[in-house]
Amino acid sequence: MTNRDAIEQMLSEDPERLDLYLAYAEHLRDDADPRGKLIMLQRRIAEASRGGGDQTRRKRRARRLRKLADDWLRRHEDVFLGPLAEWTRRGYVRIEWRLGFIRAARVSGQGQRRCPAPQALADLLAHPSAAYMTELRLGSSGKDGWCEPFFWVMKTAGVRPSLRHLVCAHPDEHGFYPIGHVGALWPLYPELRSIRIRSWNGGEPRSVRLRGPQGDIVLLRLESFALDIDTMDITELEALAAAHWPALRSVRIALGHGRDPGEAATPSSALSSALAPLLDPRRAPHLRQLSLRGDAATDELCQILIQEGLLAQLTELDLSHGRITDAAAQRLAGSGAIAHLERLDVRGSSLTDEGRAALVTALPSGCVF
Repeated sequence: MTNRDAIEQMLSEDPERLDLYLAYAEHLRDDADPRGKLIMLQRRIAEASRGGGDQTRRKRRARRLRKLADDWLRRHEDVFLGPLAEWTRRGYVRIEWRLGFIRAARVSGQGQRRCPAPQALADLLAHPSAAYMTELRLGSSGKDGWCEPFFWVMKTAGVRPSLRHLVCAHPDEHGFYPIGHVGALWPLYPELRSIRIRSWNGGEPRSVRLRGPQGDIVLLRLESFALDIDTMDITELEALAAAHWPALRSVRIALGHGRDPGEAATPSSALSSALAPLLDPRRAPHLRQLSLRGDAATDELCQILIQEGLLAQLTELDLSHGRITDAAAQRLAGSGAIAHLERLDVRGSSLTDEGRAALVTALPSGCVF
């Protein structure tokens, strides 16, 4: 293995290391590869943007360097973008650069029925400029909203250890946007740190499948997980609650998309039973921020929170827009388990002034409520 091969391997495993990019730039410049100069230009832009000295001069220098970098990108568009140039011009792909490579990209089909967005994603994943991409945001793959065509492309492209952040979310908050079998991707992205899924599936609970190919969810490096959905199959929620994610620090589960608490699609007892394993502190010893919004916020889950002892390790608790009652609020307050919280959110819930007052008296003075 050559030095260049070794650097490429290390970058795929640790795409945030500045020293590797600078070392790689030297190899590329020796080979007369224009990417070497782009790395150095974008490095100088970063230095100018956050350096000391006169702010006006720094901004002026950063603008001048950005123009040089943009000119260099256009001059060597065939190297840096190739087929992606047309996708970006047509709006199917949006790109953010860092040190000569694509750091983040968003791919969306713009709601068209015969949509080429999956091909745009295929070209993105195959291009050398995306070799160390760390963030991918997926919008709609077409007029019907499904992400499944994107997932087929991603499975074909294979394992990508550099990816750290994955978002599946339609830009239209109220647009029909079923996801598909997103769980099939977990083995392909073993280094994921955050996942965000927002789906409006029109009441079809099976349109989002979180379980991996082996029927479970294993995400060893994941630190943040967020799911916003109107309704979901109870077996998928059970798999989610039983997920193996020992590094998890933040989890958000929002069910119902702001539907009135009295109109929940799933009985609170069934939801509580499905999600109870999630509240076991042994499963997520590093969990600090817990959000159970909408239908997921129930009296039963509040009781489990108290019994399991998870509250002791939390700094933030979000039970907003949910079904918790004054009785649950009084139990939380009386347990003494929320006296250390830095933030508690119960906006839009079923609580009366009496329930809110009980919580206020139990919270520390600096807590955001």
